[in-house]
Amino acid sequence: MTAEVNILLLRLRQGEPDALRELYDECRRDVYLLALAILRNTADAEDILQDVFVAVHGKISQYGHKAGGKAWLLSITRNLALNRLRSNKLRAHADLDELPEAEAPAVPQDDGLFEECLALLNPRERQILTMHLTLDLTHRETARVLRLPEGTVRRTYAAAINKLREHYKED
Repeated sequence: MTAEVNILLLRLRQGEPDALRELYDECRRDVYLLALAILRNTADAEDILQDVFVAVHGKISQYGHKAGGKAWLLSITRNLALNRLRSNKLRAHADLDELPEAEAPAVPQDDGLFEECLALLNPRERQILTMHLTLDLTHRETARVLRLPEGTVRRTYAAAINKLREHYKED
């Protein structure tokens, strides 16, 4: 997928009309899942999904073809999701009502075990685990997206797995 994302981004940069739609079709699941892992709210994740592709279209001139396209796209996702999270916290402090959650689009449904597991983790562990297990990013790619040292990503991933292992060992 990474090579195809790079090609689609280069096509978009060259002004090809269908490139953005194809990029959206190729990456929407990964963008949505990362946003959901950060925000833990389907409505906000759906908004971020749209915002990411608007931002990509506006920032395509900044894309360097030597950079990993998928990492670049997920960095935009992460930044927009974190901005939304900060904004939501500010609104919560202002006692504004939150919108009810909407149904998640085109994401395979499970028995809730994955969400239960994510709830046991801190935000960094949740992001790293989601990026590695559901988005199939390597530790190096995850480190690039999160702007962390690769060793930190590896240790955090191992700690998250151990935390889950210990929790479910007790059950």
